[in-house]
Amino acid sequence: MKPILANLCLLFVTLLVMLIGAEVLFRVIPRGTAPSDDRPKFYYAPEGARDLRNGPYDTAKPASTYRIAVVGDSFSFAPYMQFDDTFAKRLERMLNLNLAAPRVEVLNYGMPRLSTNHEVPLVEQALREGADLVLLQITLNDAERKPVAPGAGLLRGRVGIGGELEFDSGLLSHWKFGAFVLQRIHAWSSRHAYQKYFFDLFEHKQGWALFRDSLAKIRAKCRKADVPVVGIIFPLFEPTLVDYPFLPIHEKIATALSELDYRVYDLLPSFRGMPTDRLQVLPGVDRHPNEIAHRVAAESLYEYLAQEALLPAESVIKVRVRNRISADLSTANEDVAYTPAATK
Repeated sequence: MKPILANLCLLFVTLLVMLIGAEVLFRVIPRGTAPSDDRPKFYYAPEGARDLRNGPYDTAKPASTYRIAVVGDSFSFAPYMQFDDTFAKRLERMLNLNLAAPRVEVLNYGMPRLSTNHEVPLVEQALREGADLVLLQITLNDAERKPVAPGAGLLRGRVGIGGELEFDSGLLSHWKFGAFVLQRIHAWSSRHAYQKYFFDLFEHKQGWALFRDSLAKIRAKCRKADVPVVGIIFPLFEPTLVDYPFLPIHEKIATALSELDYRVYDLLPSFRGMPTDRLQVLPGVDRHPNEIAHRVAAESLYEYLAQEALLPAESVIKVRVRNRISADLSTANEDVAYTPAATK
């Protein structure tokens, strides 16, 4: 009996040493695309800022200011990016180019991991703070029924926006090698399950009812405040946007928004034909939109808002050029008389 126990102890110690060695190597040796590859070395915030989404601003909207509120989840918040590279802040820059125009503030209320039902109080806050226009950013996991802060558990994981498993707490939030192994197994086995997950979200009666009810509450609050609200649908940045599998979900969301008297803008056509590895913040690792995707979203949203007359007329960009390959404005096909409806 003693030799058997000795062999079992030896086997256990060997496995433990191997696991510890793998964990050490996994933490020391860089693997593939890491956040440090092209992500900022540090993140900045203006002095006086309250959080990592905006610069300092007055809760009471200043006079002669047009305030746009962007309410959404991590797609609005933008992990791994500087706060002023988000589509909210790029839009703000674009709307403050003209000399004789009111100050435009585009405030980012985006928070990671929120579903639409969590965003109702954020819309209330935005309206209290004087929003003139609300942009409700919608991602295809917004029908999830989940708490704001995930609970604790030994191996607690959830499906992230890119289909990867995310471990927020418990053993695998610290055991990097174990989390990596489970993530790779999940990625290998769950391509179909990944797509099914999002379709099931919008077929689940309770989840869909909560999502639609939350949309209705937001619309009612904006209507009471006499503030227009636009539902902005973001695509998932799949391995390919050419044969995009989630169009039926976009259509279902757009229909629900229209029935609730929202204005609706789907960003999917703005990204068609673009390679997704140019749009993901960490290609193949984290499929949240990167700086390029946020710029595309901001420019596309600007066009829509201008065409729908949802912006102050004085803030529509007056000096718009068709190319920027030299510093000479006179050779850049300047179109001072530009009007959004006349341009394609």
